[in-house]
Amino acid sequence: MPLSVKKWQKKACKMRKFEIRQDTCYAYSIEIIKKWESSRPKKYKLFGRNYIGYGHLLTKKDTISILNEYQADSLLKNDFDKALKISKMDTLRLPNEKKMLIAMFVFNCGIGTLKRSKLLKLIKYGANDSIIERQYLGCIFANGKKIRKMKLRRIDEFKLWKL
Repeated sequence: MPLSVKKWQKKACKMRKFEIRQDTCYAYSIEIIKKWESSRPKKYKLFGRNYIGYGHLLTKKDTISILNEYQADSLLKNDFDKALKISKMDTLRLPNEKKMLIAMFVFNCGIGTLKRSKLLKLIKYGANDSIIERQYLGCIFANGKKIRKMKLRRIDEFKLWKL
């Protein structure tokens, strides 16, 4: 039975709201990463690894040595899309804004860190939001060292979970 015009309009309106919300979450995620990563046009070393742009990890295959702002932005979105794809596979039935948060965590810390963390286990077992928040905000270490600004970054990122 075909949908009536009014029902079709309502359905289309709901779909548009979902798409706008999804786009907004994506844009917010990108802005948060840009805010905390800051773009570097030339490659730099951090914890013994080479990076460029907004935290793009250079591999042996990469031949990039210098980037303009557009290229850095494009590389960031490409890297974030990969992290988002990983987060969709790893997290069960979560709303998109929560998957975006997991993708930001993967982008920042790596998939290995996520898989070893208690965070993923808590999410999979349906822990309440306050426990997940405490665990997420506790992820402020890099190579065993506490990073001062990481707490502020995690607070910014966790706003997605609360949408």
